[in-house]
Amino acid sequence: IACAVIPHSVIARRALSPTKQSARWRGDCFAKNARNDGTKERTLMMLATMDKPRIGQEYVAAIRNQFGLAVHEESWQAPDQVTVTVDLNTMPAVVDSLYYNHGGWLSVVAANDERPLNGHFALYYVLSVEGNEAEKAEGCGNCYMVVRSLVPPLRPEFPSVAPRVPAAIWYEREIRDMFGIQPVGLPD
Repeated sequence: IACAVIPHSVIARRALSPTKQSARWRGDCFAKNARNDGTKERTLMMLATMDKPRIGQEYVAAIRNQFGLAVHEESWQAPDQVTVTVDLNTMPAVVDSLYYNHGGWLSVVAANDERPLNGHFALYYVLSVEGNEAEKAEGCGNCYMVVRSLVPPLRPEFPSVAPRVPAAIWYEREIRDMFGIQPVGLPD
């Protein structure tokens, strides 16, 4: 369940102000004491994404079927947003498959220095997936899929996606310039 700590006064103001009340505050969430230590803080608990239908499960299943054990985990941030962690060497093929076979649009590519967290750099390819014609006919919805891979810090390089998906070229150049991680095979 996603939680956020919000001061009690903010919740009280929202409850008293009819202009601030919306379905989001009235129906989709409720306030509950976060701790019993006498503070005036409360936790706003949103309904978990587990309770809502996941849009894009078909795309995740297709990637799992196609790439098998190269898909390490999936994590849902919202009913229509999923992060799929894949093997570094399989990442270009996964992005290629989402882009060309499932109607994906490359929205952004980012890198993050996660060495304090997990000892690696991380790459994130964010695609807005709309589905191919057959998937649209079946009623598959649009979703955001984030393809994540970990880059070992002792070997800061990754296989470039740009030869397969040219839209990635400027992003991968920025990753090289900002993080020193080399995109192997980048058409420069």
